[in-house]
Amino acid sequence: MVDSQQESRRKMAEVTGLARASTPAVRAFPDLGDHGKVAGERVALVERFNALVELGAREMDAHDPVAARRAFEGGAEVARLLHRPDLLAKAAIGLGKIASSTGAGPGIADLKLIALLEEALAAIGPDDTADKALLLARLAGDLYWTQDRDRALRVAKEALEMARRIHDAATLIAVLNFRQWMLWGPDNLEQRVATASEMAWIAEQVRNWDALLRARQARVAALLEMGEIHEVDAEIAAIGNLIRSVGVPNGDLERYRAMRAMMRGELDDAERWLAREFAIAQQRDDRSLLFTHAGQHCALLVERGRAADLLPILSGTSSEVPQLPSVRTGIAVACARTNRIAQARNEFEYLAADDFAAIPKDWNWLGTIANLTEVCVRIGDLERASILYRMIAPYAGRAVTLGYGDVYCNSACHYLGILSAAMGETDRALREFESSIRFNRRIGACVALGYTQIEYAGVLLRMQGRPETARANEMLGLAREAAETLHLDGLRNELARVTESSTSQTVSYPASRAPRSQVGTFRREGDVWTLLWGEETVRLRHLKGLQLIAHLLERPGQAIHVAELAELLDRKEVDAAVMAAGSSHGGVRTLADTGPILDAEAKQAYRARLRELRRELTEAESMNDPGRCERIGAEIDFLEAELIRAVGLGGRDRRGPSVSERIRVRVTNLIRAGVASIAEHHPAMGHHLRVSIQTGTLCSYSPDPGNAPKWIT
Repeated sequence: MVDSQQESRRKMAEVTGLARASTPAVRAFPDLGDHGKVAGERVALVERFNALVELGAREMDAHDPVAARRAFEGGAEVARLLHRPDLLAKAAIGLGKIASSTGAGPGIADLKLIALLEEALAAIGPDDTADKALLLARLAGDLYWTQDRDRALRVAKEALEMARRIHDAATLIAVLNFRQWMLWGPDNLEQRVATASEMAWIAEQVRNWDALLRARQARVAALLEMGEIHEVDAEIAAIGNLIRSVGVPNGDLERYRAMRAMMRGELDDAERWLAREFAIAQQRDDRSLLFTHAGQHCALLVERGRAADLLPILSGTSSEVPQLPSVRTGIAVACARTNRIAQARNEFEYLAADDFAAIPKDWNWLGTIANLTEVCVRIGDLERASILYRMIAPYAGRAVTLGYGDVYCNSACHYLGILSAAMGETDRALREFESSIRFNRRIGACVALGYTQIEYAGVLLRMQGRPETARANEMLGLAREAAETLHLDGLRNELARVTESSTSQTVSYPASRAPRSQVGTFRREGDVWTLLWGEETVRLRHLKGLQLIAHLLERPGQAIHVAELAELLDRKEVDAAVMAAGSSHGGVRTLADTGPILDAEAKQAYRARLRELRRELTEAESMNDPGRCERIGAEIDFLEAELIRAVGLGGRDRRGPSVSERIRVRVTNLIRAGVASIAEHHPAMGHHLRVSIQTGTLCSYSPDPGNAPKWIT
């Protein structure tokens, strides 16, 4: 292996040396009279360019990014000498592939690569090509880590539109991957699942296993955020099968097995998986995987009760990647947990500037904001507590994660409970902790469950009532049992902190404004819904989401398939003709796809209309009628977009999304809209429903059995 690498480097030195030796002759091309000599020099340089690019690809396969980068940069220099935009694009794409897999690392913009990509794009010309789409996508990916993220998103959109127009599977997969990565944030979960699913479908069709692996990685992370733990485990198993079939471990199976082991509190198993992950990262010289390993290792240290050990690790990482606020948040949490309050406050103030505006809303945003709640409460910043609560509240019912599903932190309601308790909203805090306990039990997150039980018990103990104390002792007993059984020293430390705090302090909280009545009314009367809970009655105009909510309230604790809920909707919402027979959910019908997005007649009509519009546009331009040109142009854009959406690779019809997926999204959106409408007029009821209703393929109303209202519908 060493001899092979030495030989590759020798060849690279030889080829780059020859390229440099040819530089004076190429620069003198315009002044040379011997055209035959010039042609010979050009042929020789093209051969050398091909040798450099081939060498760069080999070195990348051999996981030698430094040698690969030099080879592609040498190729770019030769392409410039030849004034060949196509070759410059090829070298830039090759260099971009290195940056994608083994480059500078997350959070670091490769300014030299950005310059090369922009140079190649400026030279390549206006036509749609696969190379141009890839250059745009790669440029967007690196611009994302600069201050110009708006431009990055515009460039990414342009790349995706071009990739769809040229009907090339490999290009579309690559661009979708960049798009998925860049749009990774807390507010577009459904879009990320759809994009990952499209990537997986195309990759399977063309047997692109690397792309299929990336798509499954994206699905793991998104499904974990949803709390769909069985689907997460299925994706991890599929990743393992795929890696075994390819025969080249890349660390993904190890990182996800480590994540799941930490969720269950199996720290020794997690440590073994992390050791394998680290070995693979070193062998591949994979900076991104090394960074992932560092984050997971820090999470493991916390559960080992060694939060103080995080400071030297994270301090070094923070100076290396200052663009990642999640690292500084880790420092703040470590300081807060080890009573370095002044240092924790300094880190917190840095991150909290302008109401946390400097924290980018990327894949780490929710985890970063959620973890800052612990620091906020421990340093006593109640003003920021209300800000953090408003930021996290829209994500109640979700899992909080860091990285691409690398670390599960807790449910969003856990952090809302911490903030509510700090602000004196005792009953609200208890409801949020109860919701977090149900969430963690459902997904088998033993460690997170223990932390929630401890925080819940702390609030109950400070209430100083006999029933509350009994309930608190029950929660503490369960957390203590988990800590002792699983050897969770981090959990033991938190148990000691909360127990000592509750015995040394007496904290009074304002009386709860939440209704205590265990009977509620949720009834429709014509086009008006009457909602009664506690002493407050509200009336709302009919919404379809309210109808779905009422159906769930009538069946507490039951998991109801979205197809059953869909049957409650207006027939316009569901095309019964596409519902196929058979079911895996107790008689609920399986929903097939909707067929081609546009049938042949519709496509023919669209194309005919486009031809007509283009003639009209030419006429309008000749008559200098800008208003008419704008209207015609808008219609052309719409029809072209519809054809692009409907026609796939090789002119094949794109199938519409499965009806089950469409209905799942539709039902989820209707329920959320209904809950939002209720919360606007009856905040307590809205909050109760938000934390008690689970949506997805199976929907349910699952309140805490010990405090579940009885609904009259």
